[in-house]
Amino acid sequence: MFYTIKSILSILLISLALQSAVHADSIKKYNIGYFEAGQYDVHSILQDEYFKQLELMLPDSVQLVSIPEGFRSAEWDRKKSKQMAAQLAAQNNIDIMLAFGPWVVQDLLEAGFEKPIIGMHQFNPKAEGLLDDHDRPIAKNLTVHFRPGKTVDDILTLMKIKPLKKLGVLSFPSDDSSLSLDKHITSIGKQYGFEVVTATEFDNKGTFAFYKSYAKIRDAQVDAIYLSPLWGLASEKIPQFFEMLNREKLMSFTDEGSLLIQNGATATNNYFGLVSEAYFNAYKTIEILNGVTPSELPVIFRSGTHIALNKNSVERCNITMRSQLFNNYEIIEDRKTVGTQVESLSEIVHRGISQNPLILAQSDKIDALDASIGISKSAYKPQLSANAEFDYIDNNLQSNFHNYVKNEIFKSSLNMSQTIYSKEKLKNIQAVKELKIVEQRAHEIEKLNLERALSLAYLANLRIQEESKVIQNLRNMVSYNIELLRAKQIADKTDSLSLLRLDMYRYHLTLAYIKNNRAQKTAKIGLNSLLNLPYSEPLFFDKIYFSENSFIEFESPIISKLQTHSSQDEIENRLLEKMLTQNASQAKADALINYNKALLEKSASSFFPEFSLHGSLLYSDFQEETIYFQEKDFSWYVGGKISLPLFLGGKRHNQKKQTAALLSESEYQKDIISLTTMKEGLTSFQNFTRFTEQMTPSYQAKQRAYSSLDIANRQYYKDELSTTDFLAIIETTLETDLQFIQIRYNYYTAMAKIVHDLGIIVSDSYSDFVVKFHEELEY
Repeated sequence: MFYTIKSILSILLISLALQSAVHADSIKKYNIGYFEAGQYDVHSILQDEYFKQLELMLPDSVQLVSIPEGFRSAEWDRKKSKQMAAQLAAQNNIDIMLAFGPWVVQDLLEAGFEKPIIGMHQFNPKAEGLLDDHDRPIAKNLTVHFRPGKTVDDILTLMKIKPLKKLGVLSFPSDDSSLSLDKHITSIGKQYGFEVVTATEFDNKGTFAFYKSYAKIRDAQVDAIYLSPLWGLASEKIPQFFEMLNREKLMSFTDEGSLLIQNGATATNNYFGLVSEAYFNAYKTIEILNGVTPSELPVIFRSGTHIALNKNSVERCNITMRSQLFNNYEIIEDRKTVGTQVESLSEIVHRGISQNPLILAQSDKIDALDASIGISKSAYKPQLSANAEFDYIDNNLQSNFHNYVKNEIFKSSLNMSQTIYSKEKLKNIQAVKELKIVEQRAHEIEKLNLERALSLAYLANLRIQEESKVIQNLRNMVSYNIELLRAKQIADKTDSLSLLRLDMYRYHLTLAYIKNNRAQKTAKIGLNSLLNLPYSEPLFFDKIYFSENSFIEFESPIISKLQTHSSQDEIENRLLEKMLTQNASQAKADALINYNKALLEKSASSFFPEFSLHGSLLYSDFQEETIYFQEKDFSWYVGGKISLPLFLGGKRHNQKKQTAALLSESEYQKDIISLTTMKEGLTSFQNFTRFTEQMTPSYQAKQRAYSSLDIANRQYYKDELSTTDFLAIIETTLETDLQFIQIRYNYYTAMAKIVHDLGIIVSDSYSDFVVKFHEELEY
């Protein structure tokens, strides 16, 4: 039996091995080459998209292999390009050549390369002489992508965004014939009434230099710059180039799409162009593998129809958008430039507290009360004063005196007074001290309220930005598929109804984006006003603690801790006890009671006598009535004084009655505050636990929604899913993600309220409410 089983297993293994060998023999492999004029990020993105789509289109029996010996990059050196083309032409193991950018197609044809050439990302193959008068490739083994009318479309779109009087043009020339693009745009300018300024400068390799060329037209004061592909410009130089243009408030319009917009270009009419360009070339690759002659394949296809604007560049270039055009535009946030200051919540809160006029005014009020305490204490310190008097007397006074009196009389004195005991003054000192504590507690309440307002405004900005990103990403997915369907129409793989439905839903998402954008402006105004900043002041937010990944890392332990009712009750009781003892309103109520007690004691102390000393040192050169006594030049005296008010018209009695009533009122107010604190504390914690309970299912729903969307997107690409079902899944994903964002920020809002109710001031330690809340729970 054992040998029988062993024999069966051996037969099965041999059978599987034979099937694998047969399957391996049935796969037909094609070697694919790659030739570019130089390294360029757009080439890499287009290549990735091309292979991504090609993989979905290829049958299982066909495999494309990128061979290392078939790869060449000429480093933007035309001499190297010609040499490399000759090397590639001498190789026999390349079945299809992908040729990216300028020069390479011409150089391959001149070198005698005979295998199929797919010319990708050729800016204007007609002007470069790759197409004949009938728009057919000049060689049978060549196919390219031609977009007639693209430049006119770009210029007209540019004019809708910004009126033109003078347009600068920077275009990479492939050869002498490609200079006709400048002539073409000049003719467009004459037709539409604007002047065209061009420049063609080269580096030491003979490659077109964008910086040098721009320097030639900078002084021409053009209204905008139109750019062909930025071939020859190193990756790190691209954002620097657009930063220079934005700094000079010069709008830039690029023929290319997403990458340059994200790096700071102002606008494009080709945002998703690489998608359809990749599909167009992948489709033609399949046709070539099926035996179609490359030159017989279609070359005309208008890829890229989505207009996109870089939000930061639009603002910096002072471009005012017309609302009727806004719905057609993708609004892109550019990559944060190096050196941009990112504000964390703790920095925002500390900045707001240090600049708020009300907080600053209260600080000065407390300083004034400090001075008042000093003034009250000064009543118990010696009071010194000096007097001097000079008089001139007429002669009539002399005749009325027995002795001669001078016309000039001088008198002076040095006086001193010292309170020995005054209970009323002592109690007044204590009352001012208690009043200072009341104001300090009021100041703490204002700081707590402002800190919470700043935290909520910060969270609101982050939340709206996240919501905007979700809407934008889903709208990009819809736009991506619109562009893809347009390309699929070439192969009759789609219908116009699907395109219309996708486009309709894109407008639905655009409306949501517009609403969200308005809310974002309102949130920004709210935060900037709390920071005492103008609305236009840009702020970049650090999402530490608040990103989805940070939330999972830092908040999951808390959510786990609150899973049981016993844990909730224990934490709730501990927090509530702290709220009743640490709450700022509670502390202010206690301080107000102490202040009213001090006033009552001060009022009662007015019945007690006051003891004081006084004395003077006198000098005079005037001797009066010398017939009766002789006055010396210097004299002095020292005395004591007791003062006891007996009756002030009932004032003391009414003051005592008034302060007693105020004391009673403040005690009742404390009871009300205690009840309010307990109610708000319990409500805050219950809200917090409610959101913790919602968090896990909401997060899981979001994860599943995006998993479904990923599957649906692939199925829709393969025509295995209807447009109705695809849009339904996108809508569900949108609702689920926005719901998760809302619950997550509600969670943080409830947390901020608990920290506020605990009376914890975070700005003094450059901290934030999340850190303080975690410290409280770990205590």
